[in-house]
Amino acid sequence: LDRKLIWQDRQRAFNARLAQMAQQSQPPPVPVDELSPAVVKEIFDAMIEDPVKELAEHRDMRRSESLAVHLEQLLACDPPAGLRKVLAGTQLQLGDVELPDPKEGAAGLHVIQFKAPRGQDGVLLQQRL
Repeated sequence: LDRKLIWQDRQRAFNARLAQMAQQSQPPPVPVDELSPAVVKEIFDAMIEDPVKELAEHRDMRRSESLAVHLEQLLACDPPAGLRKVLAGTQLQLGDVELPDPKEGAAGLHVIQFKAPRGQDGVLLQQRL
C-alpha cells in the first residue's frame, strides 16, 4: 500500500511539473485583425473551382467513345448489304471519333474516321457508309 501511495504522489508531482512547463512554454496569442466578408469571399472564390464544366466535357468524351465502340460493333456484326459486298468478309475498324464542338455538346455532329481494310477502296467504303 505504501508503494502505491508513494508512486501516486510522485505521479501527481510529475503531472504538476508538466502542466507548469506547458503553461510557461506557450507564448501569448498574437492579436489578429478580422477579415472583411468581401475578402473572405474572394479567397474562397479563388480556392474553390466548380468542376461542372470539366465533368460535362468528360461525360461528352465518354459518350463519344461509347458511340464509336457501338458503331464498330454494329458494323462488324451486321453491316448493310452494300457495305458487306465491298468489305468482302473483312472487318471495318473505326479509327477515331472527332468530338463535336463543345458548344453543341454530345448531341453535335461527330466526324467518324475509319481504317479501310488492306486491299479495299477507302472511297468506295465511304460511299457505302
